[in-house]
Amino acid sequence: MSNIWQFVNKKHSVSLTIMFLLLMITSALADTDVFKTTLPNGLTVLIKENHTLPIVATTVLYKVGSRNEISGKSGKAHLVEHMMFKGTEKFKKGEIYSSVQKHGGMLDAYTSEDYTYYSLSLPAKYLKIALAIEADRMRNCVFDPMEFVSEKKVIIEERKMDLDSPFVSFRDENLKKAFKVHPYRNSITGSIEEIEGFTREGILNFYNTYYQPNNAILVVVGDIQTDSTLKLIKKLFGQIPEGPDPPQVTIIEPEQKQEQRLELKQRVTHPIIQVLFHVPPNDTKDSYALQVLDYILTGGENSRLIKKLVKEQPIFTFIGSSYYESLDPYIYSITAELKEGVSSQKAEADLFNEIDSLKQDPPLKHEIKGAKNQLEMGALFLQESINDQAELLATTEFFYGIEQLQKYAQEIESITREDVQRVAQKYLVKKNRTVGWLLPRDK
Repeated sequence: MSNIWQFVNKKHSVSLTIMFLLLMITSALADTDVFKTTLPNGLTVLIKENHTLPIVATTVLYKVGSRNEISGKSGKAHLVEHMMFKGTEKFKKGEIYSSVQKHGGMLDAYTSEDYTYYSLSLPAKYLKIALAIEADRMRNCVFDPMEFVSEKKVIIEERKMDLDSPFVSFRDENLKKAFKVHPYRNSITGSIEEIEGFTREGILNFYNTYYQPNNAILVVVGDIQTDSTLKLIKKLFGQIPEGPDPPQVTIIEPEQKQEQRLELKQRVTHPIIQVLFHVPPNDTKDSYALQVLDYILTGGENSRLIKKLVKEQPIFTFIGSSYYESLDPYIYSITAELKEGVSSQKAEADLFNEIDSLKQDPPLKHEIKGAKNQLEMGALFLQESINDQAELLATTEFFYGIEQLQKYAQEIESITREDVQRVAQKYLVKKNRTVGWLLPRDK
């Protein structure tokens, strides 16, 4: 079951950021407590003091992900992510890991569709080490030829393991069915053939194009002083030259005119349905209404789909959904596993009948209130660490702008029953959906 849920919530912690936003407004992370500036070289800097514990977290978010890759060349950002740990001019092979670990720290990174994220956390007195690492790998990664070949092999093995999972291969194929031209259709990791075809020169060119201070957000959160931290940032990052503006993504996914369908047979014990609806990007009136709709449908034991189709009339063993943050129009997904003995035809019909009921009648007042409470309570249950705070600040700045936090709360609060009904009628329709079925192989 855990593998399936990982498959349902595929966008790593990105999908958690929306839930964090309300918490940020109502807690010590209010935007008035965050110092923001932009260095002359274009680097956006956010600093947040948190003296709860003597630790510090740094985050560098680069505004590049699989969205910035062309078909046939996907996987570059993910490969760069790996190479960013393999040595710089100042930190030789293995020294990034050893420098952090011997001082009691941790480091992490991930690549998403829209951005790439790097984090370090250390005792606060070692802040300079974290910043020195991030400053040097912003422009001085060496891309050692032997390490490059070795890391390609590592990623190819990772991809083989991914493809061995029926859920990952199904998800990838369903996205390709939903998106015809936009890079969102591509795998973040890239295909094995694409990875094998990457050259050191090509990846180095990608790095030089996108990994620049003017295409990055640096966040520092922890037991630090803003003034001295900013002084250190200016010293380490201020001398990095601004790069040319990276090329913009101009590919527009054409409007879907009719339902798309996919059927795959894999090593699963029960059929799984995944429905993808095209939805607008962040920061539109409809996007806020869709977030509330998401919680009405699957946000807890008393949500519509779970209460009706898992508990009262058990058609599915579970149902999950995800509304993702994105720069371009993306998808709202609903994924469910069938209960033993239920036909796929009945399951699909019952699922869409329940969704259609939201189009016919607006949700009840208590459903709207409950969904808004769920948005806030979901964040409260997560109880952010300073690493969470740093990631939150970086992704919020990237998607919305840190100044827009209060607007977010106001927009969510303003959503009405009629708004939810309207977006259900507009987006959760047959011609706008891709219906994928993952079925057990014939015995």
